[in-house]
Amino acid sequence: MARPRIWPDGKAVLEQVARNSGRRRKTPPIDEEMQEIFRKPVFVFNVGPWGFRENGGSFGYHFIPACTTEYYKDKDGNVYGAPMEWELVERPPAAPGVYVPDTWVEGKRRVTDPRTEYAACRPLPGRMAEPIPLDMQENIWNIQDSGKYFADEVLLKVGKMHSKQESNVRLGVFRAAGRIPTQAELAAARAELSLYMAERVREADLAWSQGPLAAEQVIRPQIHHICAQWLNLEDRDWLRGTKPQGRVKCEMCGLLVDSGIATCQNGHIVDAEAYKRAWAQQKAIKEALGA
Repeated sequence: MARPRIWPDGKAVLEQVARNSGRRRKTPPIDEEMQEIFRKPVFVFNVGPWGFRENGGSFGYHFIPACTTEYYKDKDGNVYGAPMEWELVERPPAAPGVYVPDTWVEGKRRVTDPRTEYAACRPLPGRMAEPIPLDMQENIWNIQDSGKYFADEVLLKVGKMHSKQESNVRLGVFRAAGRIPTQAELAAARAELSLYMAERVREADLAWSQGPLAAEQVIRPQIHHICAQWLNLEDRDWLRGTKPQGRVKCEMCGLLVDSGIATCQNGHIVDAEAYKRAWAQQKAIKEALGA
């Protein structure tokens, strides 16, 4: 037995759903002067090795890329650094008053040296705006926060309701005045980052000195190890454990030396056999050159 048709055709069903679901809500226009404010972007950058995914509430999640040369890998296995710039896509034509948000795509400039360059976040609009339902027929615009305020609160995590210890500014994130950060802005951001990293290294040193239990509870490779390596402090015992694999300690000065190396950086002999071989090799080379 055939099932009776409730609606004469599928189009009528879709129209009924649209009428009762708010899909046909109208969004009011925004005057051109206000749109000009929207189109003054806010730029946020990161000089640190960590990336973040911050919750912007109804505006969704916003991503802060890490300043790294290994930001993503394409299908062919090519590895690319984090973007250092974003390019504005040309907007499609729209009727007067219809607000079309700016679209940004990653630019060609990529991070190749994390310690001297920076990663760029997708630019924020000058004013944060979103349409929200008023009723089944109409939307209204939620226009409250400026892009600078949103960047500070959500991305940098600075302000009245934020603790300085939880601020992303300490980790190298900063808001710049323009599309390209100045040397002064970069220097200030790196100074904050270096201070944070030095604190984490001291924290790991203290935990290591208090024994294995404290070290296990405190030291985290994704934080403390990265800090030590970023600051070129790779001689820390806690980077590799009590007996660093493949490394030996100079008994004269305490520096760690790769296995097989004859002397430490201070010139002390660490491996006698390696020293004899190296000395004999150098003597043979000099004799061959007639030196």
